[in-house]
Amino acid sequence: MKVYSPTRTRNYLRCPVYADLTQRWELRVEWGPARLLGTAVGDGMSEHYLALKIGGGSRPVEVGLETLREGFQENETWTLPVLEKLVTKAIAVGIQTTPVRGDILMVDEELPSHSRPDVVWRDLVNGLTVTDTKVKMKLDAKWRWKTLEEFEIDWQLLHYAWEVGEVLGEPVQYVSPHIISLAPTVNGVVHPVKITPHLLSLWHRQAENAWWRMEHEIEAPPLPNLTSCLRGNPRPGGRCEFVDLCHTMEGNEDKAAILYDRKPPREFEHLSSEGEET
Repeated sequence: MKVYSPTRTRNYLRCPVYADLTQRWELRVEWGPARLLGTAVGDGMSEHYLALKIGGGSRPVEVGLETLREGFQENETWTLPVLEKLVTKAIAVGIQTTPVRGDILMVDEELPSHSRPDVVWRDLVNGLTVTDTKVKMKLDAKWRWKTLEEFEIDWQLLHYAWEVGEVLGEPVQYVSPHIISLAPTVNGVVHPVKITPHLLSLWHRQAENAWWRMEHEIEAPPLPNLTSCLRGNPRPGGRCEFVDLCHTMEGNEDKAAILYDRKPPREFEHLSSEGEET
C-alpha cells in the first residue's frame, strides 16, 4: 500500500476537497513572519543536530539567519533586524532546552513517505526517540498545558514513530515535540509522549484506511466533508480557507484568482506541517 505523508493524509481526513485544492491554491493574505520564523529556527536546530551527529563545526545561528534573509519581505510591522534578533535568541534557547543528549541516528532525512522528522536519536534511558522542533509565535501560560496536550495524540508525530520504527527495524519509544515559543519571551519546552503499542496500532489502522481510500477513490471532483467547512479547521473560528472557492464560487477554479494565489509547480508530497505549527 502506498504510504502518504502526514500532512497529505491529515488534509485528506479533514476534507478530500481541501486536500486537493491546497496542492494548487493558497489564500491570499498579507505577508507575516510566522512561517518563515519557524523555518529559520528549524533550519538552525537541524544544523546544530547535524554537527553533533558528524562531529563537525556548527553554525546554527548563521544558517537560521540565512533562511530568514532569503524569505523576508518588506512590511509595515516587522523589520529584518528585529526578526534577526528573534531568530538568534530562539536558536540559542532551542540549543539550551533540547532533550537530545544521546547518539543521533537521523537528521532531517527523508523517509519513504517523504516525511522528514527533525532528529532521531537514542536516549540511554528511554530508547529510540523522535524529536521534532515546533515553533510558536506565542505560548501564553494560560494555554500552555492545553497546547502541550494536543501533542499526546498528534497525527504527524505518530506517523514519525511508525515510519521510523519501520525503517530502523525497532520500535520508537518516545516522540518529544520541542516547542520553542517566541512571545511573550523566548522559551523552550519539551513534552515527551510515550508511544504504546495500543496507541500506535489505533493510529496505523486509521492511517491504512485513509491511504487505501486516497489511492483508490476515483471521485472527480472529490467528495467534500461539509462538516469541516466551518468547524475543525486550524484557522480563527475554524473556518476553512477554501469556503469561498467551494461555496461562493461553486468550485469554479477559473474564478479562484480573485482571492487565491496559485502555488508554483512542486512535488506536493514534500509538503510538511512545520509551517502550520508557527
